[in-house]
Amino acid sequence: MLGSFAYKKIPPKENVIFRVVKTIKTALVNKFRKGAPKRAHWLDHSLDKHSCATDVKCNDAQTKPFYTSLCLEARFVEDVKSLIRVLIMMLPVPFFWSLYDQQGSRWVIQAVAMDGQITDNFALLPDQMATLNAILIMTFIPIFQFLIYPGVEKMGIRTHYLRRMVVGGFLAAMAFVISGFVQIGVNQTLPDIPKNDVAFVSLINSYGSNCNVAFNIPGASQTILPRNTSLIDNKVEKIQTLLRLKPNTYLIQITSTGDCQGNQGAITLTTNFEGGKSYYVAATPQGVFYDSTKWDKPTEGQGESSLRMTLLSPCNTIVNSTVRSWGCNDSSDTSSYFGRIALCRYNPENIEHPCDPRDTSKYFYYAWKSEGDDYKRIPVYDYNGGGNVKANGTAYDFIDMKPGIYKAYYVNYLLGDSDRTPAKEEIAVVEIPGSTFQITGMGGVYSLIILKNGQVSSNTPASNVLSIYTIVPRNHLSIMWQIPQYIVITAAEILFSITGLEFCYSQAAPSMKSVLQAAWCFTVALGDLIIIIIAELSLFPNLAIEMFAYACGMLVVIFIFALMSIFYYEYVDYTAAEDEAVSDLIPKEPSLQTVSKHIDNESDASMHL
Repeated sequence: MLGSFAYKKIPPKENVIFRVVKTIKTALVNKFRKGAPKRAHWLDHSLDKHSCATDVKCNDAQTKPFYTSLCLEARFVEDVKSLIRVLIMMLPVPFFWSLYDQQGSRWVIQAVAMDGQITDNFALLPDQMATLNAILIMTFIPIFQFLIYPGVEKMGIRTHYLRRMVVGGFLAAMAFVISGFVQIGVNQTLPDIPKNDVAFVSLINSYGSNCNVAFNIPGASQTILPRNTSLIDNKVEKIQTLLRLKPNTYLIQITSTGDCQGNQGAITLTTNFEGGKSYYVAATPQGVFYDSTKWDKPTEGQGESSLRMTLLSPCNTIVNSTVRSWGCNDSSDTSSYFGRIALCRYNPENIEHPCDPRDTSKYFYYAWKSEGDDYKRIPVYDYNGGGNVKANGTAYDFIDMKPGIYKAYYVNYLLGDSDRTPAKEEIAVVEIPGSTFQITGMGGVYSLIILKNGQVSSNTPASNVLSIYTIVPRNHLSIMWQIPQYIVITAAEILFSITGLEFCYSQAAPSMKSVLQAAWCFTVALGDLIIIIIAELSLFPNLAIEMFAYACGMLVVIFIFALMSIFYYEYVDYTAAEDEAVSDLIPKEPSLQTVSKHIDNESDASMHL
């Protein structure tokens, strides 16, 4: 910008792209016209009906005393021929962009399933890894220009444009091979998804005391769980304990032995498991219940884990009458509290306002609106030795939470519900005793159960029992494993993209440079279109297979490009033509010799007249 005053700004006289299209159209029409003469090149047919004597541009050029050139239209046709040759060499370029641009799509998806925690106080988010490409490219440009290219030249190997682009294409394929192997490691932390003919079932013993719970399910072996344990699948630790059952209705016999707060004997729970879904069956001091769950890891890419809270806190055991008014029907109700709940990051220095709704990084809450929206009531079956007494627990929906230490609070909006987020002074909060828990790592899926000791039919106040269970393990593979593929794809960008721009500019005729620059940008759009088409077709259920498929496709394309470079394309030098074009465009004062010659010619002409 500061040096723009030193440039001569010549306004464009015509749309070159439209003129190129018109020339090609005229050539094709004339070529297939009946009785058309044979030409050395099919584009020469655009001159079949051309005559410099009647062409305005040619006549205008010939009247300029200081302009000497061939027929302008014939010269333009030659430029279009050179354009076609370069465009043919650009045919494989879109596939390179289909790989390169996946840094912002597939590679981010891959990073979402990786562990970005670098130190205790520093984490890399998935989309932040893309900044590595920008840093590397600024570092690599001088390294390639001043070290690698001259070093290879000294070894006797010419590093002309097409050779660099071929090497860049192979490096792009290599980057996706590396990415594919990284994805294989990532897949080890991804949960198995139940197919339509099977249901996954986890069993949970949420007793805090020394109580063993035995689960007897028809068609499956007996499972005995000690206190505060559950069934889980963990590919990294090679653990696979989840039950895989056929879709059906099951009568599950649950037997408690040991210190079970008076809950002795057996209870039968009727369950209905559907195919393609996942469930958990929980035995708690209050009773037994089951519900469906999800296996989807968080996809926002903010370093979060997903958590669902189930509250088994009967209203008749909540001492604070104000809290009961926020989410209970009456004080004797054995159903659980169903009002608003907040999960707030623990801050020992902020005692007066532990929850701040406007601080989204520290305040997470389950907003109660209507049943079936943010929460649902689940039946809890009490141990009573006879017919089961039915009460309701409250299962809040899943939310995504960042790592940290949290406490759970009963919450009431003092100004009522509205679309506006209230300030911390506009809410009343009461801590749920014994509800402190910690979220570690990224990408895990957890179930948090807060309940009371004792049976739901009891009016005796009891302490809270908090249990948190892993549904899907957190991400284990470090995001740092993506660094090699970023290094390789950046080197590929230097060799292919930057060199490709140099190739287009140097091999374009002076009048075609803007057209080729536009064509190069168009290849980027075509590459993104390839990504969209492949994604919409859903050809690859496994992301690792998709990475390898892209790598194989790039190898095939770059091999064809190498053959074209060897057997098809010949380099041209437009240096002299560029000098002539610049000389033609920039007005210059004629020399004395030229002026004298021009005056003599005019004198001779007047004498002849």
